[in-house]
Amino acid sequence: MTGAPISHAGQDRRSTDRFLACVPRDARIAGCADRTDCLLTAILRIACPAHGVRYSHLLLDPSRLPADAESRRQARRAMALADPSLHVVMRQGDADRADADSGGHAPPDAHDDQVVHGTASAPPIEAAPVPGPLSAGHPDRRPDPPGPPDPEPSLLHAVAMGDERLEHLLTERARALSGCPDLCILPVGAPRADVLGACPIAGDGIDLGTLVAPSLGEDQRRAWAAWSAAWIAARDRVHASRELAYRDDLTGIWNRRYFRLFLDRSITEARRVRRPVTIMLFDIDDFKRYNDAFGHEAGDEILRETVRLLLSTVRAGDRVCRIGGDEFAVVFADLEQPRTAGSSHPDSVEQLAERFRDQIRRARFPKLGCDAPGTVTISAGLATFPWDSHEPEELLRIADARLLESKSRGKNCLTFGPDGAACG
Repeated sequence: MTGAPISHAGQDRRSTDRFLACVPRDARIAGCADRTDCLLTAILRIACPAHGVRYSHLLLDPSRLPADAESRRQARRAMALADPSLHVVMRQGDADRADADSGGHAPPDAHDDQVVHGTASAPPIEAAPVPGPLSAGHPDRRPDPPGPPDPEPSLLHAVAMGDERLEHLLTERARALSGCPDLCILPVGAPRADVLGACPIAGDGIDLGTLVAPSLGEDQRRAWAAWSAAWIAARDRVHASRELAYRDDLTGIWNRRYFRLFLDRSITEARRVRRPVTIMLFDIDDFKRYNDAFGHEAGDEILRETVRLLLSTVRAGDRVCRIGGDEFAVVFADLEQPRTAGSSHPDSVEQLAERFRDQIRRARFPKLGCDAPGTVTISAGLATFPWDSHEPEELLRIADARLLESKSRGKNCLTFGPDGAACG
């Protein structure tokens, strides 16, 4: 990878550039930069910018990265999720090149681009230290702790994936670092009234959970609560970003991007456990006519009510996605046993689809008024792994072809199976 060199101090540079450096304390760096010795602190500053500060570049020293390849990979992913627009550059020796390519958010390997040496030392911003173990002679005091340890790979991975188990992992890590076996980090909503040694975990006025450590002093509990808050806030921000990326704004259900990811993952899992997965593609018959005659507000009501009825029909492991204007996809991927003893997967799914089609046909939409042209109906096509195909792309093609066949049969119809069986 090659890139344009970063300007030395005194040269013109975009005023919007702001650098976050993860380098040794004696390093001299160019431009307006904040500095920390800890990779973890750098990631948290990127994920949770204080006072609206957002960074354009992260300057890394190779010695600040985890030693093993898996930890480096997880750190790279955490940075990319925290801010995909961030430019990450590597400091090596006295080299004067840096990665200025757009989208360069993944930390380069040791042979990639380097950071320049500037002529002015940036004022250091100290990393918040991880609270240390208790002092043996003073139960409520602790010795001055060393700098923060290397980030735990499992914690970085939990933040990057928005993992709900983060509080459990934080509890284990905090116990190991503090030497306090009764320390516990509880998620939001966990019972905590009148708990001895409880300390709220909060960030920017938002409740993030509770830390309980009866054997720690109040100052120690507050320090560990602040440490926990940084991790939990980063996890929640990543989770919120993923939700925005994968949710449909109008209906709140999953979008096309999520649909493709979930379908691929479901078929991989179904292949492993030898269970079928069915996809249903459907759209609302003559939807444009409703939009034109009654306005887009009425059309939006039809879409939202369609989603509500469908969500009341499918099972916990199934997914409902909006993949176009009035086009939807359902992945029947609930791999639990059928609800009715003796029923099989294809029959169960076809019954669910037929029940949904009937609910839509009988639904009434107030915004359509008395002049509505009959009832709202849907047409759908279904395809099942492994009987119709073993590949996601082919399943989609087959389901789409069966949807078109349902339209040609007069609409208000479901088409499924290799013989093109239909109901409607």
